[in-house]
Amino acid sequence: MESNCYLSLFTQELDRALAPHFVFLLREPAAVVNSLFVKDWYRDPVFAPPSFDYNVSRPNHAFGRLMPATPEEFERWNRLTRIGRIAWFYSALNLRVLEDLRALPRQRWSVLRVGGCDHACFAHLQQHIGNQRVISQQDFEAVARRRPGRASQHRSCDDWTAQERSEFETECMPAVNAFGAFLGAQCYPRIQ
Repeated sequence: MESNCYLSLFTQELDRALAPHFVFLLREPAAVVNSLFVKDWYRDPVFAPPSFDYNVSRPNHAFGRLMPATPEEFERWNRLTRIGRIAWFYSALNLRVLEDLRALPRQRWSVLRVGGCDHACFAHLQQHIGNQRVISQQDFEAVARRRPGRASQHRSCDDWTAQERSEFETECMPAVNAFGAFLGAQCYPRIQ
C-alpha cells in the first residue's frame, strides 16, 4: 500500500476479476509514518485539494499522495505537521481498504500484523490461502531479517515534537481502534 496506494483502492475490481483471497498486511503505524517521512511524503506545500501540482520538486511523489476530498477537511489537514498529514494518510487509506474488505465474505480475507508474524503464523496463512508449499523456518527467518527499503536515514518517535506526537495519536487512532477489533491485545500501543 505504501508504494502504490491506489492499487489498494481497487479491492472490489480485483475481487470481481480474480476472486482472490486478500491478505491485509498491517505495519506498526509509527514505523510507517517515519518511513514515509524519510521518503519526503507531503514535504512540498499543497495549496488546493485534490490537485496534481506539476511545480513541486518531486512530482512523482505528489501524484501518489491521497489528500482529503472536502475543502474543510483539507484546510484542517493542511495545518497539520508532516507527521500529522502522513498519520492521516495511514488511517484514511487503511480504513478505506478495511471497509472494502468487510464488504466481501469474511473467509475471503485475512488481517496480518507484519511485526507479529512468526513462521507458524506464516505457515498457517499459506495453508489458509491454499498454498501447499510452506517455506521452511530457515527461509522465513532469512526473509524476515531483511528490512524493506533500507533507507539511509532513520527516524524514531523520539525525534517527534510534542505536537507531532499529539497529531499522530489523533490521526491514527481511528485506524488503530479498527485494527484492534481484528488483532486484539497485540494491537499497536500508544506512543509514549
